[in-house]
Amino acid sequence: MLPTLRHGQFVLALGWLRQPRPGDIVIAQHQHLEKIKRIHQVDSLRGVFVLGDNPNESTDSRHFGWLLPEELVARVIWPRH
Repeated sequence: MLPTLRHGQFVLALGWLRQPRPGDIVIAQHQHLEKIKRIHQVDSLRGVFVLGDNPNESTDSRHFGWLLPEELVARVIWPRH
């Protein structure tokens, strides 16, 4: 998530209090790994499309496809960007 977040940086995240929206930074569970990504698009049929902030280095929905809403673990609330 460079340049927004650095490797090893602590974040504060909360479970869902509202519907996920484009622009939210989220923790997603995918292939038994937790990944921090930014929501790019939400579709009621396909799910959630997430992207990393560094497109040249990120593995995200461009590689593994749409995520199911239940794969979203939490929304990052700190640091705020």
